[in-house]
Amino acid sequence: QRRVHGDVESAKMMFSTLVGAALGFSLKVQSNLLRRKRVMHEPWEHVVCLVGGAVFANFLANKNDELEKEVKFLRENFVFNRKVLHCNHVSFEYDPLTDQIELRR
Repeated sequence: QRRVHGDVESAKMMFSTLVGAALGFSLKVQSNLLRRKRVMHEPWEHVVCLVGGAVFANFLANKNDELEKEVKFLRENFVFNRKVLHCNHVSFEYDPLTDQIELRR
């Protein structure tokens, strides 16, 4: 099971790297086309955009994983306990089994 999870993680990171690199490269190509220059004008800028897009996409994928873990932690420890919130003479009750929020007065 752990091995499958690792394969999924590596596939997700590879996919995000490829998509980010493609977006960075296409951004530079579109920029050159809008300025009516050759498509591969100053190729070092293409490499910079390609690498920048890949790094940014990996950052977003890592941040998404961190936020998913945090949400899972919060749901396990706080949200799925039946809670009653009181605010200005109105109380709300959250029921995790039905995923409903009930309003009480």
